[in-house]
Amino acid sequence: AEGGPSLRRRPARAGPSSLHAPEPTGKASVPRVRVPSEGASFNPPAEAHAPLLAAAVGHELERERREERPAWRLEREAIEAAARRALVDQASTTSLPLREGSGEGDEGSGGEEEEEEAGVPIVRRAVSDRKKTAAQLNRSRRAREREQEAAAAREQRKREVQLGRLGPILSQLSKEERGRERRREAAEERESARRKRLGKLKYEERRPEVLLSEELGSSLRALPRPAEVDLLADRFDSFKERNLVEVRKRAGKPRRARRQEVTKESHRDRRYNAAGQPLGFDKSPAPVWV
Repeated sequence: AEGGPSLRRRPARAGPSSLHAPEPTGKASVPRVRVPSEGASFNPPAEAHAPLLAAAVGHELERERREERPAWRLEREAIEAAARRALVDQASTTSLPLREGSGEGDEGSGGEEEEEEAGVPIVRRAVSDRKKTAAQLNRSRRAREREQEAAAAREQRKREVQLGRLGPILSQLSKEERGRERRREAAEERESARRKRLGKLKYEERRPEVLLSEELGSSLRALPRPAEVDLLADRFDSFKERNLVEVRKRAGKPRRARRQEVTKESHRDRRYNAAGQPLGFDKSPAPVWV
């Protein structure tokens, strides 16, 4: 109706898409399915097979080194302790030499005192009592003016040299600024691509799948069957690598307590022989009523 209150529809408020932005976990840098390397083929070229085989050997050596780490650590500590004991024994056996000729310093000091007592002629500047003439004052004034002009000329030349170097200095500063910007962007990219742990343990990459030189065959039928063929385990390992699943240790079998059988005899279960001696483990005498 004309003159009546107009109804206006309020615009819908656009709420935030997310109250807490997810932190980058580095999953984008890890592919979901890794394409096998060329050196993992059944008939790989030598230039592709050798680096992959070297990587697998290095992985196994690192695993063995981690397993044997406590042993070599104990050996190193024993060697260091033996070296410390040897140093202590050597220090205890050797003695410091005593100082001799303590009177030399006194003699030297006495000589210096004698030289001081001998007397050294002191040269003093002769002060003229005569007053300078006007010509002498003018000459000294002109000399001071010439020195001031020479100093001003040197400062001017220095400023001109600095102004001439201003262009190279500005270009050097801009170059350093671009370098800092590139390093900052690279650091941010590395930080965004870095895998963040979901738990206490760190993901350890698996050994590269590669065949040994004697295992290479001429066809797929001649290849040996790999021992570890499990699609579920491969997918689960991919989840851990992409930081979708927390890395944990494999739970071992629960240890069950060893069952012990114990035989307990009561008074009614006792048996006695004809001589009145108890049968079994109990050596107590027979009752009077037996």
